[in-house]
Formats: sequence, structure tokens, C-alpha cells
Amino acid sequence: MDDSSRSEHTQLLAPNPLSLVVCLIGAAALYLFTNPFGHWVLWDASVYARALDNWQIGRNPYSLSDPSLLFVYPPVFLWAGGLLAHMFPGHSGWAFFILLYAIASLAIPVILVRFYLPQAWLSILCAYALAALEPRFAGIGAFRTGNITNVFYCTVLLAGAVGIRKNNWGYFYVAVLLIATVKLNFLIMLLLPMLIGWRQWLQALLCAAGACVAYPVQRMFTPGLYAAFQTALSRQFTRSNGYGIMGVAIQIQESMHVKGLLIPCLAQVSFMIAIISAMFILRNRLPKGNAGGLWVALVLLGTILCNPRLLPYDADIALLAGIVVLASALKIRRILLLAASIFLPSVLIPLLVHQRVSGSYETAVLVLCFAAGYWILWRQHQQDGLAEQAEKALLASA
Repeated sequence: MDDSSRSEHTQLLAPNPLSLVVCLIGAAALYLFTNPFGHWVLWDASVYARALDNWQIGRNPYSLSDPSLLFVYPPVFLWAGGLLAHMFPGHSGWAFFILLYAIASLAIPVILVRFYLPQAWLSILCAYALAALEPRFAGIGAFRTGNITNVFYCTVLLAGAVGIRKNNWGYFYVAVLLIATVKLNFLIMLLLPMLIGWRQWLQALLCAAGACVAYPVQRMFTPGLYAAFQTALSRQFTRSNGYGIMGVAIQIQESMHVKGLLIPCLAQVSFMIAIISAMFILRNRLPKGNAGGLWVALVLLGTILCNPRLLPYDADIALLAGIVVLASALKIRRILLLAASIFLPSVLIPLLVHQRVSGSYETAVLVLCFAAGYWILWRQHQQDGLAEQAEKALLASA
């Protein structure tokens, strides 16, 4: 079998649209059956509304006595939210946010397909189906929360699309700077221009410095409000660890009845150093300007995987990228079978172990996908190098 026929044989097949629709409906039905909606919908959006209402009438928006979910955003979020509340009075502000949130959430798979996960077989409908089949319904669950992080990701990913195409990351830096003043962990997204673009180190460092300076400035202007924010953030961190290496390490410690964050923090830092170093090593081996296909998907996956506190609205993007990376790396022709084989065990895990522990499965899937994609790109570079050397030797002998 020659190279062309072998390539056709291993080419991934675009799923049938009817199969995609069936998967979407089936996943949604299973989610409704195992996770009935009831009144528990858009809970994070309700937290924002409650905090803004309390702040505007002079109450503590970070009240720890409130039995519901804590508000854990810095004061600048309240200032910006208060301004928008004046622009959209009454219930119009709530309607505006929900509309913005729905548009952003539905747009993320479209942006990913168009700019970050370009595969001939990956259509927008296929991306929605894969999102619905993410382990433990991460995609559907992220949509259900009403968390503003979806709006942030949509903004950053859309701004980064210009950088991927033209190596012009100005809009991206502005988006990250503004968002990181609210969610500092978004600074990890600065890995995208440094790994996909070229000569972006200085701009990325300036963006990171600007976001970090914003926090002491907030503390200087509103010390009492900022102190309440820090207290709420500390309490929330100990209550909800999320997915990721740090979350898994905390879970292991808790199962051993060990307290403290030193070991989990060391595990997270070591993991981040390893992943980031590995990506930069591979980047230096790839041809300059290589910003296509598997590499961009791998960078997006590795970047989000380095987030110290992964939650469903982070993991759903990483999982979609991970499934695409794994399918492309292993040349698995039927993507829906691959997605189902990853998805189905996650449905059973909560029945066998405590719900809080099951995030370890998603973390393991993400690490596996990253390792597979990294290995394939590494091998491809080696093979390209050997082929180039053989061609040069042949030319020299001739």
C-alpha cells in the first residue's frame, strides 16, 4: 500500500449529521434524567445578581453567613456590574446578561472549530455533539451554571483568532488584561501568543504585569471590600477544588485525612513547569510559523490544563480540544465511538465513588490526550528531519 492510499485509509471520517443529532438528543436526555433541572439553574448568575443587589444597598456582597454560593470576584467586578446595572435597570440587566451568556456559550464551539481545532472532519454540529458527550456532561453542565467565565473565554478566544492568523495579538492582550483583573487565572492564556505566535514575550509580560498591578490598586482604594473578597476567596478555595492536578492532589490528601496545601501546591507547580517546558521544547523543534492543525489544538489543551483550579467551564473547552487531539493523533476514524468510549465510564464513576472524586477521571483524560498529541508531533518532526537528511544526502551523491 503506497503513502497516498494509506493516508486515505487512515483519514478520519466526518460523522453523519443524523448520528450527530441523535447523539445530541441522547446526551441531553440522559443529562436530564440523571441531573433534573428543577430550580437549580444558572446559579452562578444568581450569585452575581445577589452580590450586586447587596452592594448597591450597602450590604456586604461577600457575606460568609449566606448559605448559598459565595461571591468571589474582586471589587472591580462590582464597579463594572454597578455601571451596567444603571445602564440596564430592573430586570433588563438580567435579561441582557442571560442573552450575552447564551450567545457566548454557543459561540465557543464555533470559534474553536474555525480557528483552534481546524480539522476537515470537524463541523460545527460535530463540535456541539462532542461537547454534549464530554465526560460527566462537562459541556452541558458548564452551560447550565450561568458562570461569566464562558463570556470571558469567548472574548479571549475570539480576540486570539486574529493572532493565530496574522500574529497580531493586540486585541488578545487587551481582552486578557481586562479579564485577568477579575479572574487572575486567565493570565495562563498568555501562553497562546508565546507558543503560537512569534516575538510575543515582552507584550505578554507587560500584560501580566498590568493585570497583577490592578489587585493592589483595588486594595488601596477599597481596603475593607478587598479584605472581604480575600476572605471569601480563601473559603471558596477550600470548599471547591475543581479538577486538575491540584484538585486531584487535594482529594488524595483528604482521602488520607491529611490537611494543608503545601503538597498540592508543589504538585501543581511541578506539573505546570513540566507541561510548559515540554510545549516550548516542542515549539522550538517545529518549523517557524507552524500554527496549524494539531499544534494549536495541543497548545490550547496544555494551556487550560495548567490552570490551577479547573472547573467545568474550563474543562469543557479543554476536553473538546483533547478529544480532537486524541482522534487526530491516533488516526481514529470514527470520532463518535471515541467520544462515547470516553464519556460512558464517566457516567458510571459517580455511582461507584464520591461525586467529588470523579473529577480525577476528567483530569486523567486530559493528560492522556495531551501526551498522545505531544508524542505524535514529536515523532512527526523526527520523521520530517530524517526525510530531509535523506533528501540532502541523495542530492549530494547525485
